[in-house]
Parts: sequence; structure tokens; C-alpha cells
Amino acid sequence: MQIINESNIEKAKNQIRKSEHPIAVQAQDYTFNRKLLEYGRFDTLILPSKTKNQRTLRKIEIGIDYIATKAATKNKVTLSLNLNQIKSLEKKQKAIELEKLIQTLKILRKSKTKFTILNQNSKQTALSFLLSAGASSQQAKQAINS
Repeated sequence: MQIINESNIEKAKNQIRKSEHPIAVQAQDYTFNRKLLEYGRFDTLILPSKTKNQRTLRKIEIGIDYIATKAATKNKVTLSLNLNQIKSLEKKQKAIELEKLIQTLKILRKSKTKFTILNQNSKQTALSFLLSAGASSQQAKQAINS
């Protein structure tokens, strides 16, 4: 699987056109993610996004929203969580990323978007992790088996 880690939208689209499938794109900020999900033509968007944490009491910036996930469902793009990126973070940053994951799982459940986990050690541990993060049992099983 080829991973595209480009923050410029046009350059990322050019790399998608030139490369062979399967293609994975590293998530960036909200506008990048939404435009790329609407563009489609790739297989996986890898979370967590590389955005600065913009948190207020009422809102957490997670990098995607319901409209972007509907575009992902329409274009058959799977959202993936890279556990290695989360494991390597400090405790406070790890807590923020887990908070974002909980928000993301809620949105993905509403829009029925496919979700997978990358770099899992065991299926049982990953299943328990997703269930404790708030995923439905069907959503967690689908993420493990994909």
C-alpha cells in the first residue's frame, strides 16, 4: 500500500492520479480531508490527522465531519486508525487523540462509513479497545475483520 503524506491538495491529487492502487492518504486538516474525500479515487484515509489541537469547551476539532464521512461512503473510501501513531504520543496528547477517536466513531456510526484499525497486535485487544472507545459491536467487528 502506497502512503501519500502531502499537505497540499493539488499535489496530493497528482500523486493519487500517478500511483497504483491500493492508495492510503495521511489525514491533515479539515479542508484537506473534506476535499480529498469528495475527490475520492483512493482507498484509505489514515487517522489521526496532523492538525493542531483546537479545543474549546463545546467543540473538538477532529479533522472530519458528517458531510466528509458521507462523501467517503459515497466514494468507497475507508477511514483507518493507525495505532502506532497513538502509542508513540505523550500521555496528554494520547488522551486528546482518544477523545478525537470517540467523536470520530460517533460520526462514522451515523454515516455508516467503513472503519479499520492498522497495526493491531491482536484482534481481541483491538476489539476491546474499540468497544471501550464507544464503537458499536458491529462497527468494532467490521474494523477488526477488514
